[in-house]
Amino acid sequence: WLKKIRFSRGVFEINLGAPQLDDVQLASFCGALEKAFTREEFGLSSDGSWMPVNVDISNSRLCGSTLPKFFKCLLEMQMAVLILKMHKNELGDAVVPAILDLVQRQPATSNVSEIHLSHNIISGSGAQRLIEGLCKSRRYAG
Repeated sequence: WLKKIRFSRGVFEINLGAPQLDDVQLASFCGALEKAFTREEFGLSSDGSWMPVNVDISNSRLCGSTLPKFFKCLLEMQMAVLILKMHKNELGDAVVPAILDLVQRQPATSNVSEIHLSHNIISGSGAQRLIEGLCKSRRYAG
């Protein structure tokens, strides 16, 4: 799983987007990340500073049941999400609170700049709740 993480130009890239990724595999990735990932492996200090990350979990079969766990994992590892690509999945309204929580819990020094959600099954009211929540947030720059 850790081969799916790159560090380039000061930003981590987590690229899990693939047709075979489902919620069970995303949970497996979280477990591997928590056990094996170290800052030192990428030449970073362990001073507690947040690490910028772009996340791509698009073009998959995610329904969203493990997104809260995945987002919690990123936050606990102090990964500040800059770009979140989740398009072309099977995500519905139930993911809206998890996305808003992730955005709200970003560090004061970082903002989420892009969230890609096209080609999912989020309803009009779910999209409205997401947009309203993002507009109220101080951590979304999109």
